[in-house]
Amino acid sequence: MSEDAISITEARKRQSAKAGVRRAMEGAAVADPAAAADAEARVAARFTMTADGLYKNVPGKFPERICDHFDVLGETREPATKAFGLLVAFRDRDMREVEYVIAREAFTGESLDLTRALARRGFSIRPGRAAANALAEYLFSIQSVKRAFIVGQSGWHLVDNSRLFVLPDFAAGEGETRVVHQSRLSGVSPFATAGTLEAWRANVAALAVGNSRLTLSISGAFAGPLLDLVGEDGGIVHLRGHSKSGKTTCLRAAASVWGYPGAARRTNFMRTWRATSVGLEEIAAMHSDTFLPLDELGAADAREVGDVVYFLSSGQGRTRGSRGGGGLRETLYFRVMVLSSGEVALSDKMEEAAKGTRAGQEIRLLDLDAGADQGTGVFETLQGMPSVADFAGALVRAAAKDHGHAGPAFAGYLIERLRDDPAYGAGLADEAGEIASAWLRDIPNVGAQVATAARRFALIAVAGSVATDAGLTGWPEPAAREAAHKCFLAWLDGRGFAGSREDEEAISRLRAFCQTHGKARFEEWPEPRGAQAEFEAPEDLRGDRVQVYNRVGWRRRMHNDAGGQSWRYYLTAPGLREALKGLDFRRSLQVLAERGFLGADKDRKPGGTVRVPGYDTQRLYMVLPKLFTDARE
Repeated sequence: MSEDAISITEARKRQSAKAGVRRAMEGAAVADPAAAADAEARVAARFTMTADGLYKNVPGKFPERICDHFDVLGETREPATKAFGLLVAFRDRDMREVEYVIAREAFTGESLDLTRALARRGFSIRPGRAAANALAEYLFSIQSVKRAFIVGQSGWHLVDNSRLFVLPDFAAGEGETRVVHQSRLSGVSPFATAGTLEAWRANVAALAVGNSRLTLSISGAFAGPLLDLVGEDGGIVHLRGHSKSGKTTCLRAAASVWGYPGAARRTNFMRTWRATSVGLEEIAAMHSDTFLPLDELGAADAREVGDVVYFLSSGQGRTRGSRGGGGLRETLYFRVMVLSSGEVALSDKMEEAAKGTRAGQEIRLLDLDAGADQGTGVFETLQGMPSVADFAGALVRAAAKDHGHAGPAFAGYLIERLRDDPAYGAGLADEAGEIASAWLRDIPNVGAQVATAARRFALIAVAGSVATDAGLTGWPEPAAREAAHKCFLAWLDGRGFAGSREDEEAISRLRAFCQTHGKARFEEWPEPRGAQAEFEAPEDLRGDRVQVYNRVGWRRRMHNDAGGQSWRYYLTAPGLREALKGLDFRRSLQVLAERGFLGADKDRKPGGTVRVPGYDTQRLYMVLPKLFTDARE
């Protein structure tokens, strides 16, 4: 028999077999969904799930294939939003097992959105709206007694009264109900791993010993999981210094605690300030309870950077309305410790947008001079290497080779400690408070803002110490605390004062106002030529006869305590309010008087009743020479 005859015969056999199957299907009784005894039977009547896939039963016709086979592992509930869904499992096009949560709300909307989401994950489904609607109908009818909890972002979660720490591919803690991480946010998980923890400890953490900025950076990477335990908000430490000084190297070393610290990968844990405020909200939520390294503050949008500093520290994104006007979109919440770097300070970025830096922004972003004053950039010791470039290169290569292990191990250690001692978090909070108090004990006139900064540095010190106790760093016991203390003192020295920023702002503004406007807006004090001259001929008074427009007060040349002469400035109330615009006026007056920069009356209230020759008696505020002699360099 020829090959053509064989092929024709085989074709006829296949056609005959197919026809037989069709006749059998068409001759079989189709189940009536309305007559089915329960929901499961009604679903079975409409659909058939086989090893080959899901089919829709059509009376009198051959069943229509809808999609590949999948299993429903149970129904899901997200504790935060109370949203329900289904947990399904299937094999993608590379035959890898995939688990995916389908929100139940997807069954009531545009079904094509559901099929697109599944197709992106390698699930095969017949094209078209009919198949999408059939799949949604099948999923909608499924009920299961099995339950799983869904968490939408990384970090701490309370499930069935059990505290869990969850990452996309990691969960620490014990609970009766299964927990699945499925982010609602865009992007790929940044929590990648490579190499071993032992190699990271030997080749990355070990290089930090003796380097205060590097030790602080790595300690800061461990601080994120402590925020929830001690009940504190996040914050930002900004390493500021010239280019190629090692700032970014510190960020990369710290990033390697949780993920890949390099660049040019979608799984890169390192982030940049070059992003919109909306994008940074999502990034912060993805890094919640862990760590967020942000490189190059200079690339930030100057118009938004101030707001970004506020929401990164407060842990709450902006509240926005829904696109359809039907209420509010879900607000993002997070807790994150941020390490920033850049060649510029926050005040420089604010000036780009013609904005001033507020005290709240300054204390949320602690500007730390990255230079260690050793001539070796941010490093105090190069561990025997010949140059900063060699040291930084070795550190970056080691971090790229071994990363992503220390952070999850730290979370697991915290879970164990909490299991043994439920008050462990409160103990850490007390420890941070004690460290901060010890640092502030010998510093005079400490304000609340400096105390807040000290506590953040202290919490970072506690995080590094706990990581050391857990065997993750290999550092000597006091290393983290000593490094954090040194960095705190460097920050305080750069700030220049321990009091309130608003108080210092009042002093500097008044000083600048007097120096800037001087003769232009301060009329020279008129001195009578004789005792009766003022009353007999008011116009005949000594002084500057140049007319002053928009006058804010007077200035008078007087003898001072040093035996010389200096100007005294007498400001009207409107003039002083102009000088202190934007500040708490009453508080500023009190501070200026207490510091000896502003004269007070017999009741010790700032200002006093004064009669300027040729003018009516009025209340003026006398600026004393000390305001200018005490000016800092």
